Amino acid sequence: MNLVSNISILVVPRWVRNLVLAIMALLSICYLALAIIGVLDQDRPGWIEAGTYILGILIPFLLIGLLAAYSQSGVEALVSRTARFLDETIPVLCNLFNEPVGPYRLAGRQAGAPRAKRPKVYVQSAQDLAIANYVVLARPQAPFADPEALAMRRVPFRIELNADKANVNILLDSAALKAYGPSKSVAELFPHSTTGATHEGYWFADGFIERELSGQAYCAAVAVKRLPPEFLTSPVARLAFGQDLILMLRAMLAEQPALFVKADVPDDEP
Repeated sequence: MNLVSNISILVVPRWVRNLVLAIMALLSICYLALAIIGVLDQDRPGWIEAGTYILGILIPFLLIGLLAAYSQSGVEALVSRTARFLDETIPVLCNLFNEPVGPYRLAGRQAGAPRAKRPKVYVQSAQDLAIANYVVLARPQAPFADPEALAMRRVPFRIELNADKANVNILLDSAALKAYGPSKSVAELFPHSTTGATHEGYWFADGFIERELSGQAYCAAVAVKRLPPEFLTSPVARLAFGQDLILMLRAMLAEQPALFVKADVPDDEP
């Protein structure tokens, strides 16, 4: 791996970034104090020069030392990026389950635009695993459906991520799925959603697998997608995958809301 590739995957831990900011702030305060003393105290005219000299020597070595000692590169950096994507990026993108809110306004005027209320998202993950479980409380976007279909639902799903492939499990209500018959495939249950997802590179298994989440049994639809080689180093690739995944789940919820477990709001937790 060349130098440019190593730099592109470099990961600096958050606590190191915060420490660097704190040290920079402390040194700036010290330099400001020395400058004030040098201006006000005529007997110490060299304090400004001394402060500048000290800062010029210390700051580069201090920053380089911290970054070299605690930054992550190679496989370690990629593992860290994977965990951060699962634990931070996917929950944020779950906001795509919402619809735009408020009245229409003249295009281009963002001032005063209301913010959509973020749905409740529960995450189960670990730093050393490229696997995460999610439960999103969302309402199906189907305005012409009956009131029963518009009830708040739990949308549980699981992402198993590696460097070039993502396995996604969409957890469905076992009892509701049995009512459709055991021979139904994912494509038959979600024809609209799976057609669009297939065009975006997803492959769906014909059958279902059993999954358990917090003691509750589910039947999981399995979707697999190949990821581009630059997935873990490209923000655009990660954003595209995350947005596409959430929009697919939203479409499946709207297409077959009865296959997702009803949520006992507002305190429905996994």
